[in-house]
Amino acid sequence: MKNTDFNKQILDWNKTILNSTVNLLEKFQGYGEKTAGSYLELSPWGADEGKKVLSQWSGNRKRSLKAFKESVAFGFKQAEGFCAVAKQTK
Repeated sequence: MKNTDFNKQILDWNKTILNSTVNLLEKFQGYGEKTAGSYLELSPWGADEGKKVLSQWSGNRKRSLKAFKESVAFGFKQAEGFCAVAKQTK
């Protein structure tokens, strides 16, 4: 097996693992938000302020996760480009 093929396989494996981990983290965070929202709905104290904070936190988390996913996808695209160039030069 050539080094370029091996590197591409390692890159694909890392991409799969990272995407799976980020998706799992996103599901856990969504579950946490849903649970916290339910508690805020049932609590008589500070529900309006809590809802506002939870909403802001949720929006920030979603925007940050989207930016993270885009930057990781860009990095993998660059690495795949390097592998393609290395394969073509041999």
